Amino acid sequence: METIQITNEDQALELLEQIKNGTSIDRHDIKFDNWPKVEIVLRGEDFDGSIPTRIMPPILALQKQIHQVYATVKYGVDSDKRLSKEDRESSELIVTIDKGSSIFTIKLDDTLNNVIKKAISEMTTTQVLSLVLGAGVIYSANSMWKDYLNHQARIHEMDIRVEVSQEETRRLELMQGIINNNVTLSGFNQNMNRLRSDMLKKMQDRDQFVINNTPVIQGNEAKQLVKPAKVEPVEDRIDGTFKILDVASGRIPGGYKVHVENIDTKEKLLISVPADTLTDEQKTKLQDGEWNKKPLDMQINVRKLRGQIKKATLIKAGLDTNQTPSPKPRF
Repeated sequence: METIQITNEDQALELLEQIKNGTSIDRHDIKFDNWPKVEIVLRGEDFDGSIPTRIMPPILALQKQIHQVYATVKYGVDSDKRLSKEDRESSELIVTIDKGSSIFTIKLDDTLNNVIKKAISEMTTTQVLSLVLGAGVIYSANSMWKDYLNHQARIHEMDIRVEVSQEETRRLELMQGIINNNVTLSGFNQNMNRLRSDMLKKMQDRDQFVINNTPVIQGNEAKQLVKPAKVEPVEDRIDGTFKILDVASGRIPGGYKVHVENIDTKEKLLISVPADTLTDEQKTKLQDGEWNKKPLDMQINVRKLRGQIKKATLIKAGLDTNQTPSPKPRF
């Protein structure tokens, strides 16, 4: 059969659609030619025919992803630890920098050609081509970059919008269907989104990010899009039996800081006991609990952020006093 050359995103997507519809294609008939590639222009004060060190980490992260794709196709595992020195050389990224400018290009055509040729795992030809073509589109398609930026804008409720054409919308829908049905591609897409985030975080306010001749975003906007989404704290309450580990007075004005351990869950908390929270009888119980290691029933208000307890405060009536107190509280 005549060699099928893939020179652009349109041809890759057309072939992916054919594969999705059941067309049988021999992987040895596929050849990537000058695609996929990403030409990036980073315009800023420190971009002049070189790549600043702040941009290198995302590029190295991309190299690791390509190694994982290579390992998946060749050995059936997504760990780059399996790769030999020859494997790593075969899947090495080529980064070129135009002299006297801020343009650098990352090409994957030779790498993906090597991946197809050396596929010896139990993956079928359809699986190999779906993975390799899908990875190429995820990596290099303008529409994928635009979709990521618009998604970030929605998360942060920002007015920044990157225009997506009707044809690009169709491509995104096609790719989303393919990604959803391919665990490896889904992971690759998630990693690419992290890479996009990392690259945009490295931009300075005066930088401009241009990909495949299309201006994408300014540096000051990029940093807004990739900052962590604001998470509101959640108020909650914990009722349980606790063992007192130690009590420190004076840590808060007129009150105490108490280290406790939940008898049931073994979770340790540092709780605040503000001034006038406890009666004399409860203070005695607190002392008895510390000295004699007697568990106490407590009701505690907590504030959580991303699932982690950031603040814990004993409720005023939250210290059980059903046990016989010891005399002479020291608080």
